Amino acid sequence: MQFIEVKVDGLWRRVSVDDWWKLGKEPKRCASCHGPVHITQDHS
Repeated sequence: MQFIEVKVDGLWRRVSVDDWWKLGKEPKRCASCHGPVHITQDHS
């Protein structure tokens, strides 16, 4: 499973990519290096 960090209510939280889709596509970054993340597949 792939993990990223998303910004929710001003705090960065570690979530799975699938959970990110459920959150409404909040701002995201790499959980390891905090760099930009590009998700290329639709997880619907």
